[in-house]
Amino acid sequence: MKKIFPLTVILFLLFPSKHVKAQPNSAVWSAEQINNWFNKKEWLGGLQLEPHKSIDKAEFARQYQ
Repeated sequence: MKKIFPLTVILFLLFPSKHVKAQPNSAVWSAEQINNWFNKKEWLGGLQLEPHKSIDKAEFARQYQ
């Protein structure tokens, strides 16, 4: 019993990490596509906010998606 518990804990911690993968980048957007997506402001969800002009639109789009 004492030997099984540490082994179970180790397997429990290691097993999920083998199946975790980053989401594949299925579509690489062009600068025009990024600007069009950003300017539509659908990502604001109806909020009346104005994003700062210094935002890196490509990085923001990548992280949002």
